[in-house]
Amino acid sequence: LKANLPEAMPKSGWAIDPFGLSPTMGYVNKLFGLTGMHIDRVHYRVKTHLAKNKSIEFRWRQSWDGTGETDILTHMNPFSGYATQHTCGPEKSACKKFTFYDPKNKVKVTPENTVELSERILTQWRMKAELHRTDTIFIELGDDFAYTKKEFVADIYDNYTPLMNYINSEPSLNTQVKWGTVTEYFDH
Repeated sequence: LKANLPEAMPKSGWAIDPFGLSPTMGYVNKLFGLTGMHIDRVHYRVKTHLAKNKSIEFRWRQSWDGTGETDILTHMNPFSGYATQHTCGPEKSACKKFTFYDPKNKVKVTPENTVELSERILTQWRMKAELHRTDTIFIELGDDFAYTKKEFVADIYDNYTPLMNYINSEPSLNTQVKWGTVTEYFDH
């Protein structure tokens, strides 16, 4: 890959559903040249401990490394799963309303409910932000099947865009939201 497509070399890793993480996964990703990685499927007690200590962003270091040479910046979702209802904030029932790609979800953003839904999701995002040390948080949108159909992608984009536009345009909310990638999050 590096020899044939050097411009396509990934900088960030994404392991949301590995059914367990090897202790050396961070090290291997670092050897491959990655500078950051997002993980999930970590035992809930570990997540709770790291979230309580505002350490869901950490440098994954090998136990034999005393200098930090093997460190890789790692972000872990602090909640139980990796689907939207588990990632937007701590209240799964509130976040479930924002799974716009789910055919069972009847909530859609309209001009009439944009303000209300923006404030609801922003409440969740602010609670999640309390678990971070920085002023930038990363919210995954979707799950295993959210991007398998063109209409699901459109549902996500078409419903989140008005929420983001409203939040960004309202100075009293003191929040900026944007679409981004894992690499953009780590580069911030």
